[in-house]
Amino acid sequence: MSSAAARRLRFAMRPPRWGWWVALAALLAALAAAEAQGWWFLAHPAEVLTSRALHRPVRLHGEGASRFQLHLLDGIRLEAGRVVVSDPLADGGVMLAADGLRLRLPWSSLPAAWGDQPWHLAQVQARSMVLQLSRRADGRANWQFTAADSAAAAAEPPADPPRRLHIDELGVGHAVFSLDDAVLGVVAHGRFAASAAGADRAAAWDLQAAGRYRGEPLRLQARAGAAIAG
Repeated sequence: MSSAAARRLRFAMRPPRWGWWVALAALLAALAAAEAQGWWFLAHPAEVLTSRALHRPVRLHGEGASRFQLHLLDGIRLEAGRVVVSDPLADGGVMLAADGLRLRLPWSSLPAAWGDQPWHLAQVQARSMVLQLSRRADGRANWQFTAADSAAAAAEPPADPPRRLHIDELGVGHAVFSLDDAVLGVVAHGRFAASAAGADRAAAWDLQAAGRYRGEPLRLQARAGAAIAG
């Protein structure tokens, strides 16, 4: 084979340089389209990863405008029409059910999901919420997000301290909750609402609860927050 023919063969086997630019442009266009559409096809993987991180089943629901939405620019922003978090201490029970949930967290908080660092959420908003908290006499509680409190765990309480949750901004339109704490001897239920600070208002919250503490009647009412003067 002549040298000219060999050069022609090598050129034919080597893709043109502009082909890489076309492939890169197509990839960037696909990523931009997925970001604009909210990565809706990642709903199931998000359920799996969140369930593993929290050591309990998590379900994300929603259709139409309330469907799962995920945005990855300037931190992580997640929206879901309904989120259900199972109770690891109650077979078939639910610890948390939230409608119109919006979460925002920095990328730096992701390693905490699989490590032992405190959870950090920049913003939590929900239109409505039902929260059921319980702790057994042996110290196991459904708010301890550790593998030791899963349904398959042994009867001993977890040896590691429970992971903390830090929320910078909380907004809940209406929430009802119940607490059954065998350690403190508290059985109570109530409602809670919270609004985040804005340009014309300060952060505010309202809490009302009733029940029993070590057999004695218990009532609690608290409110805080005031408008910011213009």
